[in-house]
Amino acid sequence: MFEKLRESYKKNENMTQELIEPIIIEMQTNEIKMILENQDKIKRIGFMVEEFGKNTLIIRGVPAFSDQENIKKYFLETVDKLILSDNDVDKVDETLYNIACKSAIKAHKKMDIREIKELLSQLDRLKNPFTCPHGRPTAIKLTKYEIEKMFKRIV
Repeated sequence: MFEKLRESYKKNENMTQELIEPIIIEMQTNEIKMILENQDKIKRIGFMVEEFGKNTLIIRGVPAFSDQENIKKYFLETVDKLILSDNDVDKVDETLYNIACKSAIKAHKKMDIREIKELLSQLDRLKNPFTCPHGRPTAIKLTKYEIEKMFKRIV
């Protein structure tokens, strides 16, 4: 997910998914001013935001791969990382990491065999399929010996 997002970002492709029902956020005037001043960066990540009256913003679109659960919280976290960080490259990568992580398949999610095959196929096409952007392994190798030992076949 991260590599796909980063590639889309580098190519300046549209990463926005419009919302059926926009989200309205009330904020301080200085916060809105800072967001509007950085609107190009925010839009390029995938958020479609407009001023909506005094001390109010309206979110009309979110990154296409983002978690739709708590858009307001997600938007504010993303804006904090994107605008407040010192290094442009780091803050964009960190923002893309977060989008990828929030939208990634979570533990205990039931998947059918087609989804599993597609996920493994996508993993196989990555430049670095061995870890997530945060460095956690995406797969581990167990030898026959280790499995036999776990099942007490070998002492």
